This record gives sequence, C-alpha cells and structure tokens, in this order.
Amino acid sequence: MTHYYLGIDAGTGSIRAAVFDQDGHLLGNAEAAYPTYYPKNGWAEQDTADWQQALASVVPACLKASGIRGEDLTAIVCDATTNTLVFLDKSGRPVRRPLLWMDVRASEEAKELDTLRYGHGDGSIGCSGQGDGSPGCSGQGDGSPGSRFPAMDVYKPAFRADTMIPKCMWYKRHEPENWAATETVFEFEDWLNYQLTGRRTLSTSVAGFRWNYDQTLGGLPVSIYEAAGIGDVTEKIPVLKLAVGECVGEVTKEAAACLGLSEGTPVYEGTCDCNAAMLGTGCVRPGSLVLVSGTSTAILGHSSIDFHTNGVNGTYPGCLIPGMALAESGLTASGAILTWFKNMLLPGAWEAEAADRGINIYDLIGEKAAAAPLGAGGVVMLDYFQGNRAPYADSSARGLFAGLSIGTDTACIARAIFEGVSYGTSHCVNVMKASGMDIDQLLACGGICSSPFWLQMHADIIGLPITTTEYAQCCASFGNAMIGAVASGVYPDLSAAAKAMVRSDKTYLPDPEAHKKYRFYMDRYLELWPAVRETVHQLVQHESQ
Repeated sequence: MTHYYLGIDAGTGSIRAAVFDQDGHLLGNAEAAYPTYYPKNGWAEQDTADWQQALASVVPACLKASGIRGEDLTAIVCDATTNTLVFLDKSGRPVRRPLLWMDVRASEEAKELDTLRYGHGDGSIGCSGQGDGSPGCSGQGDGSPGSRFPAMDVYKPAFRADTMIPKCMWYKRHEPENWAATETVFEFEDWLNYQLTGRRTLSTSVAGFRWNYDQTLGGLPVSIYEAAGIGDVTEKIPVLKLAVGECVGEVTKEAAACLGLSEGTPVYEGTCDCNAAMLGTGCVRPGSLVLVSGTSTAILGHSSIDFHTNGVNGTYPGCLIPGMALAESGLTASGAILTWFKNMLLPGAWEAEAADRGINIYDLIGEKAAAAPLGAGGVVMLDYFQGNRAPYADSSARGLFAGLSIGTDTACIARAIFEGVSYGTSHCVNVMKASGMDIDQLLACGGICSSPFWLQMHADIIGLPITTTEYAQCCASFGNAMIGAVASGVYPDLSAAAKAMVRSDKTYLPDPEAHKKYRFYMDRYLELWPAVRETVHQLVQHESQ
C-alpha cells in the first residue's frame, strides 16, 4: 500500500501545499499568496482572512495537481512562520491582525527583559543599556552569575523583540481592551491546525523555539511571564500541548467541505517553517548545518549537547528531534532586501528588458549583479533592514550601504545586496563554529536555490561547499511529509525517513581565489556595525517616538 502525505507550509508571502508519497516523490504542489501590512517602521502584520482565502485555494489546487483524492491521504502536517502570534476571542474570531514574525515593535520590552534577566536594582523592569550586548548594556549574556531565569538563556546576548514574551508585553500595554478580549494566544501553525481540526492546541516545538518553553525546566516559563507582567497569558494559552508527530485531531466536516479533503483524515503536529525545511533537506544529525533562505535566512543545526552562548540562539533541547538540541542563527532580512530593491530602486530599463526577454525580474537582477565586479565597486551593504537576529540580537539595528560614490551604478548596488546578505550568513556560520559546533556539511533550501549565482557566492564567502537537495524549493512541505510518514508508522524515526526519502541534487564548491578576495570586504562588513551602532539606535529611537 502506498501512503500519501499532504504538507502545508505557510511562509511569509504565501501558503504552499505539496503531496509526497512514502518514498519521497513529489506528486503535485500549489501556492497561493497573501499580503503583509507595515503600519509603522518595524511593524509587520498579516490578516487571517487573507490566510483563509489562500488556504481554501491552495489545498484543492494541490490535490488536483497531484492527482490524489482527499480520501487517499494518509496524514496532513502543517508548518508556518513562527513568532507570528494569533489572538482569538471566545468565538474563535481574531481580535486583531496577527503580529508577523518580523514585527519588532516590542524592542523596548525586549530591553526590559534583559534587565529582568540579570536582576538589577530592585528587580523592576527597565533597561539602562542598549540591549544589544554592547558595552553599557546591563546584561552581557555570558552565563555569569545573576541570570535569574535559565529559560532566558536561549537568547544571548540579548532578548529578541520578535518573540512571544515581548510581543505580548507590548500588546497588553498598548491594546489593553484587545488583550482582555483575547481568549486564545497561539501561533500561525496552531491556527492552521485549528482550521483543519477545530481544536485549539499549542506546538511544543514552536513554543520551545520562541516561547521559552523548555520541558527540562518544567515547560512554560510561568515565572518569567509573571515577572514580565503577563502572568495572565497562561489563561490564554491552549491547554493541549503537543510535540512533533503527535496527533492534533482529524479533519472536520466543515474543513473537508471547504478544502476538498476527507473528513476524519489524521492531522499530526508539525513545527515552524524553518525547522520543517531543515528536516526536508535531510539535516537530522550533529555536524550538518542548513541555510533556509527566502524572505529571511534561518541557519540551523543539531547539537548533541545543550549549550548557551553569545551570538547563537538556543540551544533548544528536544525542540525537533528527541535527544538533540537545536542551534539557531540567521538573518531577519535576506530575500526581502532584494524585494525592496525591486520595488524601490529597479530601473525601468531593467523591467523592460526582463519583459522583452520573457525572464523573471529576479533572474535579470542576478545577471546584472553577476556582471558587476567582485566587491561591488567598493560598496558594502549591512543587511540589518529589519533588525539583527544574530549574532547581535539587536532589533533596533537597521541597514546601511557604505562606500557609495557618484560612479556607483545600479548593478553595483544590486551586487552589494547579494554580497551583504552572504557576508551576514558567513558571520553567523563563523560564530556558530566558534561556539564549538563541529560543522562538516552545509545544506541549502528555499528561494536562494533558484539562484546558482547566489549559492556560489555564499560558498565562496563562507569557504565551505553547499549542497542542495531534490526538492529544495519545497523542503518545508517535504519535511512535513517526513513527519507524517513517521507519525503514521511507515518509518521508525526522522533519521530513517531522511535516509529513505531525501536525495541530493547539486554541490557548490568554494573558489579559493574568490574566497581570498572576499576576505577584505568581509572584514569591512564586520567593522561597520560597531562603528555605526549608536548613531543608528538614535535614528530608530527618534523615528519611533
């Protein structure tokens, strides 16, 4: 008997669905987009109505493309962006638009949490430092005595503003009526499961990743919630908490009618999108590191030991695979900066050329950038357009182009974007290696895999080979299928599923000469942020008033 699995992957710009069989063959997929709203600098929101419309479109389209009927599915597993908080009232309606993962409006609350972490003064919340780990910040995050809440140690050198605790602090303070009307706080992935099964649950994998949930420390960090002034959030969190692969429930009659599924199909617990994609590349062992690069870049790897150090998020014990800790780094904006370039700076002549040649505009941007000189004519871009996720954990960071001249052309600016994102990725990988992680393999998936030019640039700058897999563009949905295959008993664990289902595609070997040339520009990139940090912070603070 052949088993079929539907993986639903809700990313930043769209929901993607794909059907795989138990041998890891893609039978069909589909995609439906939705918008993001940016009410203010540093804010980012989406709308559940847009999600519902996309979900109702993508699932039937995927089933049609695959030739598989809803009743033929063995299981369904979902993933979604994490830190995307959903707030429902008693009737299950949204109280306000969800706060997207990249929303960093809670920067001040995150700084307060760093003061709370180290117990300064009378223990009241209020930070005198920058909250970025720089000199003068009250908490260095170096594991020194005084860290009052061990569950906070997953974020060093500073607490992340995009995560659940500071976002809920902001929400309760600034929208108290909405907070009072909110009965359920959960994540986008939980919302998808709710749409399918009618059950309000919480993914412990997602909570472990972004809610400071740690089963080894008792689960939810209630003492932190109470100290942060959101102790009542525990009344709003779903009671049923499920690990990866546990059964959420079954597809309801209403969901089946809306989505073309079969009532009663099992829905199993998934994880966040980057973790699902990690599985979909076959990254299931220590030593292997994956770059999940699309709108943002997540850099993820397993560790056989749990550790906490500056510049590496985590580790998150048992977050994905039992007995392993998950280490995380990454860039808040990567592909999003190319989108910004396309929307804001694209020459009309480039747009016309792409139309005349019948090619994707991003392919043309890559061509123009590839024709520009290595080093972008002396222009270095700092990629912190939506803050720095790692290694500084600074939500008040912002982007920068250094070295512009009257002679700088658009192709050099485009190349500086490609290079700046690659420098940022290399910085993160190097910090992870310095933390003691033994990295012997780099894998890549996501939108970056549509650009061999950019993958080669990453390999040249990082100095390590990068391998893509057969389904690099839909690895998250593939990872969901792997979870479903294990949950339904086809494979004993995720390692066995990866061995049977994942196949490598291409490997990009670093060019030693290019690596040597890039070293100069990489060093300039590393010098930039310490030099401009205080000035940028003042600008962000001024614009936020």
